[in-house]
Amino acid sequence: MNLRPARPHWTHRGLGVLILVCAGAFAPVQAQGLFEDRDARLAILDLRKQVETLQSSQAELLATLQRLGQQLQDSNPQQGLLELVQQNQELRKEVNQLRGLIEESQARIKQFENAALADGSPLSQVRRDLNDSKRQISELETEFKTALQNITVRLSKIEPYSVSVNGKRYWISLSESESFNAAMESIKAQEWKLAIERLTDWIDRYASNSPYAPTARYWLANSYAASEMNEQASTAYSAFVQMHPDDANVPDAMLSLANTQIALKKLADAKKTLQTLSKRFPKSDAGKAAVKQLKSFK
Repeated sequence: MNLRPARPHWTHRGLGVLILVCAGAFAPVQAQGLFEDRDARLAILDLRKQVETLQSSQAELLATLQRLGQQLQDSNPQQGLLELVQQNQELRKEVNQLRGLIEESQARIKQFENAALADGSPLSQVRRDLNDSKRQISELETEFKTALQNITVRLSKIEPYSVSVNGKRYWISLSESESFNAAMESIKAQEWKLAIERLTDWIDRYASNSPYAPTARYWLANSYAASEMNEQASTAYSAFVQMHPDDANVPDAMLSLANTQIALKKLADAKKTLQTLSKRFPKSDAGKAAVKQLKSFK
């Protein structure tokens, strides 16, 4: 699946509305004189409506973040990486604006509370309403931070970085690198079945665009051979040689292919492989070994 993320609609309809609500709705409270009980209650009702609007916009933003997160989970991380990184940066910038507005709103609510309590009227209900409003804003901010953290974690898994392979520069994702290294650790530990599982999964996910594809396919074939799965090994060696004919491991792969063909009693195929190997790479160790093995076919 090619991920070509369009700029999410909440940038204009969701988060934009949210910032406008915060900037305009929580206007400075005019605390001139003392508040009457009725005026204070009307102010609280208005504040509650503003919080409801904030909740609605927040819910829209969270839904959008969840959809983006699902896209990241289902997508091929090799496609659209730079667009995702840019989108993440824009999101963080707008989030910082929202946080500043929330903090300003909380300060103004405190100012309103102090002014209300200065009145000699019985305003205990007003105080409870104000505390409830502040709690709702705090909960919304917590939900927003959680959503932002989740999407940031997912983006960090695919944000590309540059590596050099055989003198060429490539961009790869963190998840691609980590899963490849895990597969190589299985090879070092000679855990062949685990290596086969990890390499097969890695090839399915990343091999189409990764500079590590030749190495992964070569070691998958070796893992099959080490597990005495000769049929699979023969197929894997053939695929490697055909797909990466210029790779430095091709001579050794062809020699190993011939050995698996011999084990499968496909002697005609093995002889042909050894002849091709000796002609293509006569100076290599594998080519010289092929010449010796060919003598046994006479």
